[in-house]
Amino acid sequence: MNPSIVDQAIIECIRAVTTYIYGMNTMTVVDHVYVNYYRDGNDFCPTHRHKGTEQIIISLGATRRLHVGKRYFELDDGDVIVFGSSNHGVPQESGVTEGRISIAVFVTSHYVSEDIPIVSHMVHDGVCNLFDS
Repeated sequence: MNPSIVDQAIIECIRAVTTYIYGMNTMTVVDHVYVNYYRDGNDFCPTHRHKGTEQIIISLGATRRLHVGKRYFELDDGDVIVFGSSNHGVPQESGVTEGRISIAVFVTSHYVSEDIPIVSHMVHDGVCNLFDS
């Protein structure tokens, strides 16, 4: 079966992000990917953790707060954050009226490869924005 155009876009986004995070010559092994849709601030994800994995969260759409460990991060459209097996969740926010999609990429290993291109982005306070130039 051929992947849809949405699947291809997600795959290319993940490839660009993992290349940026782990380096130009690194091949990343992605264990699985979740795509979460939050209709508005009433939708939330309770605090939880995934042991033994590193996570890359790609945020698209409305700005939402992500709780990781003891810190909160405001993730804007296009932001990316990487963290390990820390407790994390997305709290309810009554003032948020627009939707958000988060792509959660679970990585457990990466290794050096010779022929992978690099993508450059700006990083601010532990959060990278894909749309910054």
